[in-house]
Amino acid sequence: MRKIALLSDHYPPRRGGFSRYVYELSRHWARLGWQVQVYTTVAGAAVPEGDVPGLQLIQLPPRANHYPGAFLRFARFIWQAYRQGTSLLFFPVWNPYAVYVPLLRRLTGRRFKIVIGTHAAEVLALFPGSSFPEKELFKALGRRALRIADCVFTISRFTADRLKALGVSASRISIFPNGVDGERFHPLPVDRQALFRRYNIPGKPELVLLTVAQLNPRKGIDTAIRAVRELKNRGLPVTYLVIGSGPDEARLRQMIQQLKLNDSVFLLPAVDDQGLLEFYNAADVFLLLSRQEGDLNVEGFGLVLLEAGACGVPVVAGRSGGIPDAVADGESGFLVDPLNVNEICRRLQGLLADPQLRRRMGEKGRTLAVSRFNWANICAAMGEQLEKLLTGR
Repeated sequence: MRKIALLSDHYPPRRGGFSRYVYELSRHWARLGWQVQVYTTVAGAAVPEGDVPGLQLIQLPPRANHYPGAFLRFARFIWQAYRQGTSLLFFPVWNPYAVYVPLLRRLTGRRFKIVIGTHAAEVLALFPGSSFPEKELFKALGRRALRIADCVFTISRFTADRLKALGVSASRISIFPNGVDGERFHPLPVDRQALFRRYNIPGKPELVLLTVAQLNPRKGIDTAIRAVRELKNRGLPVTYLVIGSGPDEARLRQMIQQLKLNDSVFLLPAVDDQGLLEFYNAADVFLLLSRQEGDLNVEGFGLVLLEAGACGVPVVAGRSGGIPDAVADGESGFLVDPLNVNEICRRLQGLLADPQLRRRMGEKGRTLAVSRFNWANICAAMGEQLEKLLTGR
C-alpha cells in the first residue's frame, strides 16, 4: 500500500485557496489508491462530501506559539509517520513546518522522502531582506529545506523561476497548476433579472462584468472600476459586480461614490456555492486585474479564473504573477497590463460587442477546465511523480 502523510494548518471547513489545495490533493490521491493521512490543526476538519476510503484526518492541537508550537506538532507528525511505516511526507507550504526539515535530514538521513508545495508569496518571502515578518534565520531554514527536499511542487512558471533564483535545482522542481472541479463549476442557464432581484441589485442587467476576490489592493478592483467608468462614458450599459470582502472595502466604496457609479458597480458579500455558480453564469466577462503590490503581494495563480472558465465565461486578467499560466491568451480570454485602463477597455469592449467571440472563448475555457486544469488529472500526474520518488525509478 502506497502511503503519504501531509501536515497542514489548512483544510475544510477553513476557507481559502490553501484549504482547497490540500483537500483536493488528499481526496484524489486516496481515490487513486494511496493511503493518505492528513495531520491538521483545523478544528472540526472534515471531508465535505463525506468519508473517502483511504483518507484519514488526524486532529492536532490548535496553532499556538507559532514556531515553538509548530515544532511540537512537527515532531508528533514525524513520530506518527514513522510508527505507521510512512516514508513519504508532504508539506503543502513551507511555513511553518518545513523549517524543521534540515534538522530532520540531519537526524534521520534519507529515511523519509520529502516533498514541499509552493505557491507564490511565501516563496518571495524567502529572499533575504524581504518584508516577510520573520527572522532571517527562519528564512534561511526555509531556503535550505527547499534545496534539500526530494521534490518541490509549484503551481506556475512564475514561482518555479523564483525557486531557481533561491538555489533550488531545476531537476527537483515540478510544476502542477491549480485545478478546478468541472462538476461543481459548469455552464448553467440563469435568469439574470431574478438573480439581481434576489440579491437586491437594482437596474436591468444588460452587460455584466464580474470579479470574485478578496478586497485588497493587489486584486486591482480600483483599476476595474476606472475601466467601468470609461466604458460607461463610451455608452456601454455595463454593470460590474464584485463578490468578496476585505480591508480595501471602504476605499472602494468611496471610489464608487466619487466616480458616481453607484448605479453600476456593486460590492456584494460572499455567497454560498449555488449563488456563486449562478453569478459566474450570469456574467458576460470575468475580470481579475491582479497586480504585484510590494515585494510579497502577488497572485500565485488565479483559481477564480479557472472557475469562471469552467462555467464557460471568457476572462480578462492582469499579466502578473502566475496568472499567465491560468489563461490561454487570445483563446480563453485576454491578458492585459493590469494598470493600463485603455488596454483593459479595448479588450472588454471587443468582447462585450461580440457575443460569438465571448461564446468561443467561453467554450475554450470550459475545455481547458475539464482537461488541463481538471483536479483528477493533475493529482494523477502528481501521483506518478510521487510513485517515482518511492520506487527510485
